[in-house]
Amino acid sequence: MNADGAATEAQKERWAKNNRFSMSYGVPAFLAGWFVTYVVCCVGLTITNGISDMTSPGAGGFGLGFLILALIFGLPIAVIVGLPLAALVAWPLRRVRDQRLHVLAFAVALGAVMAGYVLLTGDGKMEAMALP
Repeated sequence: MNADGAATEAQKERWAKNNRFSMSYGVPAFLAGWFVTYVVCCVGLTITNGISDMTSPGAGGFGLGFLILALIFGLPIAVIVGLPLAALVAWPLRRVRDQRLHVLAFAVALGAVMAGYVLLTGDGKMEAMALP
């Protein structure tokens, strides 16, 4: 402080640097966000499977059983692919205040990874959507 009680330029710069916004996630918050995304993805897969089954004659694979299978068999993939992907997307977004941009970035990243997987494995068609 100066003799008159005002802050010096060095103090003002230090305060400005300390007041910069930076989003910080703890491990519980990070895992909660990952888990919600995982469950929503599995529910969406179940609904998509149910819609495709309704358009197929003699189908009956929609329901709680498919959701349970998606949750069980999707967990290793969500851990191996989803956790690192979430960390890679969250890291550059630390300085972004608008949470809508966070949600949009995660949706785009997840969609890009899923689209890449579908395009790189097989002929680009999702077998679950194919009519018999």
